[in-house]
Amino acid sequence: MLSIGYNEIDILWEITNFKIVNKEMIMSSYNLTKSGLSDVIKKINDILDWEGLNPLIDKKGYIFFNNDLSKKNFQIGEAVKFKNSIRKEIIYLFLLLSNRHFNMTKFTLRFQLKESSKKYVRIDLKSVLEELSIDYSEYRETKNPLEIIRRKIKNFELLRRKYLKNILIKRFEKAYFYEYMKYEEMDEHNIYETNPEKIMSEIIKEELKIKDIRFIFKKLQTFFRKYGKLFTINEKYDFFVYFILNLNNKKENMKKRITSKSVKLKESSDYKLLSETLDEISKNENVRIYSYFRLKLYKFLLKKEKENFNVKVNELKEKSYDEVVTGNNLTEEYVYQIAEETEKSREYKNSEKPKTLLVLDVEYSKMVKYERNIKDILKLVNIIEYSNVENLSEKINNDETKNYEQIFIISSGEIQNLIKNYSKIPIYFFRFNDEDKSGKKKGKLKRRVDFERQLSEVREMMTEYRNMKK
Repeated sequence: MLSIGYNEIDILWEITNFKIVNKEMIMSSYNLTKSGLSDVIKKINDILDWEGLNPLIDKKGYIFFNNDLSKKNFQIGEAVKFKNSIRKEIIYLFLLLSNRHFNMTKFTLRFQLKESSKKYVRIDLKSVLEELSIDYSEYRETKNPLEIIRRKIKNFELLRRKYLKNILIKRFEKAYFYEYMKYEEMDEHNIYETNPEKIMSEIIKEELKIKDIRFIFKKLQTFFRKYGKLFTINEKYDFFVYFILNLNNKKENMKKRITSKSVKLKESSDYKLLSETLDEISKNENVRIYSYFRLKLYKFLLKKEKENFNVKVNELKEKSYDEVVTGNNLTEEYVYQIAEETEKSREYKNSEKPKTLLVLDVEYSKMVKYERNIKDILKLVNIIEYSNVENLSEKINNDETKNYEQIFIISSGEIQNLIKNYSKIPIYFFRFNDEDKSGKKKGKLKRRVDFERQLSEVREMMTEYRNMKK
């Protein structure tokens, strides 16, 4: 067994997806020193050797991936050693979700550790509690452990939703642990999961009393496709997390009288579409979903939609869009309109701009806010196709008549793990983020500096990748 953890796997997947990455970017994203990154590269090369693949090319300030991949590559879950950092991540997840005390015997068995290793699980638990300023004895003696966690964590509900969303986006679709299949084709025998993945899934289901989280996820995905409004991956997961956290919460999903204004909302075709989806989930989960909770879910969508399209007229710069246009069409129309405005630019004076597939996973309000940045990005390339995130992996891997040379992804969320790129086509990723790592809002100058850095890195990577392929 190779001694690797999630960091190494996440970095490996990012490199194999993108084909070229900037070292400084990787060190910044994963809090690594130069020597730490060198150790990671060595471990990743051990994995590639184990898979019979070429090692990474470590050149100047960049790392290149030069291998032919297939869908059968990277069944590397069994190579993951259950490091204490992974155990801590799982313990923290349990503490945020459970009304019960952490059971060390049960989790030692789940971790597939020896009985003698129970003391290390206790050390991990104490360490996580200490980070929350909670004494271990205080935690063991309290009758309601979740309440003490709630008191110690500022903005507990918000943090819990964010943490669960991050876990689900990074791990739930398990981009590098098993081959993605349609829900109808899934069963326990053809899903490939590592032990950590299984435990995380079990904890979420047990503590939230969810029977089939994949069924819920797929039904909500289908709903969003039919709903047709512009929602990013980040926003869809916000809704998914809010729903599973409260489906069996009797303070949220309860029988309660609704207002006459809310009754009128129930007449909306969009509400009826959502309600049909909830009926399917209700039947499968054997849980009644009351009108009060259904309306809260619908209002959650309406609030997101209002925030998304609450744009001042002068910010639109005389761009007008049909209010009934679907989210995908709206985004695509915006992309081509901006591309047309930047068509006369000549970033490459002596060569044709690279033919590019663009993925824009950004809230419409941010499209307007970051329009100048989007124009700067499009000056680098020739956009010939557009795709959304959900269809990107299938498009890259199944489209045999690719006319594009590279892929640009512009997103407001961390969506790297949702992509599977088995082709040789490089991907360049831009992230529009209004918050820093601590969650504080960035100022206008800071946002601009961050974008200029990203733009410079991508421009240099495009040049390096072309030179390497000569």
